Amino acid sequence: MTWRDRIQAGVEIGLLSRLIPLGHADRLLEIGCGYGNALSALAAVTRARTVIGTDIDETALHTAVEWGNATMFSLVAADATLLPLADNSIDLIVDFGTLYHVRDQPRALKEIQRVLRDGGMLVHETRLAQALAHPSSLKRGGIDWSAAPELQRGASAGLWSARRRTPRTLQV
Repeated sequence: MTWRDRIQAGVEIGLLSRLIPLGHADRLLEIGCGYGNALSALAAVTRARTVIGTDIDETALHTAVEWGNATMFSLVAADATLLPLADNSIDLIVDFGTLYHVRDQPRALKEIQRVLRDGGMLVHETRLAQALAHPSSLKRGGIDWSAAPELQRGASAGLWSARRRTPRTLQV
């Protein structure tokens, strides 16, 4: 693991779960999981029974398998714009910055909205977190949430924010 991976798994997820209550998630998805280093920590804090990591980089997923990160989790080669998951099938989606780098961000947001169950939560890095981790990402701008109107703003904690999926019929 790189120093960044160790910090994410050992410090960042614990801090995140204290600042934004993740609660119990029966089915958890990490978008852009890379080597899968965060999956164990995410599973522990959410007590998830099913943990899925997706990444477009198949080499990273093969490395995750070599490191043993695939023994308890499902790793799937998939683009965030085309998630191979059923509608309304995920309780919690975690994104450590992938959305800032997806070419077709509106399509990725629609996919997240599609697979997240009603009341489910998306936790994602804020623009500040991206600026600290990847200063060049500031040129790309933020996340335009208009493509996923059912993802309503929730808790925010400096480096992370949460959005809950609310059916259109319940929005005010």
